[in-house]
Amino acid sequence: MSGYKANYHTHTTYCDGENSPEEIISEAVRLGMTELGFSGHSYTPADESYCMSREGMREYFDEIGTLRERYAGKIRILRGIEMDYFSDPEDYRYDWDHIICSCHYIKKDGDIFPVDESQDILTDACIRHYGGDIYSLIADYYTEAGNSADVVRAGCITAESSADAKLVIGHFDLITKFNEGGKLFDESDPRYEAAWKSALDRLCGTHGDDIVFEINTGAVSRGCRTAPYPSVSILKELARRGCRVILSSDSHDKSTLLYGFVEAERLAEEAGLRLLRTL
Repeated sequence: MSGYKANYHTHTTYCDGENSPEEIISEAVRLGMTELGFSGHSYTPADESYCMSREGMREYFDEIGTLRERYAGKIRILRGIEMDYFSDPEDYRYDWDHIICSCHYIKKDGDIFPVDESQDILTDACIRHYGGDIYSLIADYYTEAGNSADVVRAGCITAESSADAKLVIGHFDLITKFNEGGKLFDESDPRYEAAWKSALDRLCGTHGDDIVFEINTGAVSRGCRTAPYPSVSILKELARRGCRVILSSDSHDKSTLLYGFVEAERLAEEAGLRLLRTL
């Protein structure tokens, strides 16, 4: 059993999760967890199917605050949010404890398409917008990923809120979700490596110790992958750059709060990463 007893990437019924916040907290307490960070999907105007509504955002913010006080002394609760690159700027006006910076979409030729919904959608978008050149699509994805912390921090500054929020880089190589076994592209191709290294140059060069990367087991628990994000190659590069990481289950169900953490902790140790046990 992993000794890691925290999870900061947690979704509830306010967005696309299966359980209420209090149901999740009760399970976390039962598991002996020390910290639990909620991170509802922020409102994304281009796709309202999975995220919190504008109205639900305030209810979510208030309820997590109430529950934090109710369970004080039993577990530390963080009130966070998962901001997409194309989230509604209004979502920055809340005082979040932590913000997960994520890229679920690419915008091209006036069209916004998801990179993690299905292999068919991604393949079709590659043909329509890139003439089948998957590495050009990947370059655009990692350009967004590299700028994601800048976008979030700028939003916090503009809204004059969440100035002290911890920034977590979410599922950094989400573009590989459907690439198990190299089905879509070769992850050892120099073009792919150059794209993700350029994104790391931007993130680490600009933000340094202001950001934390997650090792995310969510796609494994949902049967999409056999290994967490990011890949071993990226983990080793994060270690070489001295980056800090946390473990995350990207939980959409209370039963997966600590899913796959034994393997994730092993990967972090083998890569030589600085694993934080608290935010």
